[in-house]
Amino acid sequence: MEIENKDCNQDIKIKILLIDDDEAIQLVMEENCKEHGITMDGALRLGQGITMAGSRSYDLVILDLGFSREGLEGMSTISKIGELSKAAGDKCDIVVFTGNPSATLTRSAIEAGASKVFYKGDSTSMDRMRRYLTKELVENIKQKKIMEAEIAMEAEIDKKNKRDRERETINGVTKENKIHKINGSI
Repeated sequence: MEIENKDCNQDIKIKILLIDDDEAIQLVMEENCKEHGITMDGALRLGQGITMAGSRSYDLVILDLGFSREGLEGMSTISKIGELSKAAGDKCDIVVFTGNPSATLTRSAIEAGASKVFYKGDSTSMDRMRRYLTKELVENIKQKKIMEAEIAMEAEIDKKNKRDRERETINGVTKENKIHKINGSI
């Protein structure tokens, strides 16, 4: 991440992993992502997607839950991806993208760690997902990366200040001693 100026304007690079066994959806999503400068990796198999989520850093994982034929349950997959992301020191959002619209599924997905649920085939839901990917997600990631940059800068300043204090102490001269010397009290 590069900081362009003092105002923390950044060249934000967003990386998404789409785990969906529908090649047509993979192609459409990849095209939409490219239009908005978003990098997308795709996994057509759930196991492959879990491996990718654990070995690379993503800002967002979009997960289709229709992978029961692979023997992995969707809700536990959400938890597994969340654990892998956290273990890697990241905290990526997980969005469920499913053809099974139900309030129970939505509630279960959110409880398992998904931040949003969108439904395939529902044009309103698809429009909301497009808006999420192109506006809300970008803004959230931008804010997260600005905060990370500020924290990193503060940590560097703290390290420098600590080194300076240690150096002053090693030399036997602290700010208090300097003030006392100037005032003639030492």
